[in-house]
Amino acid sequence: MYGHINNVVYGEWIDTIVNNYLIEKCSFNPLKSPSIGFVVSSYCYYYSPLSYPSIVDVGLFVSRIGNSSVDYKIGIFENKESLKASSVGGFTHVFVDRITNRPKALDDFFKTKLIEISN
Repeated sequence: MYGHINNVVYGEWIDTIVNNYLIEKCSFNPLKSPSIGFVVSSYCYYYSPLSYPSIVDVGLFVSRIGNSSVDYKIGIFENKESLKASSVGGFTHVFVDRITNRPKALDDFFKTKLIEISN
């Protein structure tokens, strides 16, 4: 309507890139894993608008790994050559036991895969 990508779409992209990484690289199964991730905070900063038919690239970074929580940061870029993000967003997941909804420590494999995209 306004000629640019709506802010809710950025939230979808941010959520999708994180969950795609967790499923493909961390062997996380959101429907069957003994723990699930609750989003406890989220944000997005907008620096320049994107509009159709832009080609969008995203970068995922883990900025903090706690006992049961993870902070993700995502850069959204207009094209592969762009060095400046059009927006930067992220969120914090707290992983909890699927049944009790109480925080559950991240297992070693999961942490190892998150460390690969940190620092």
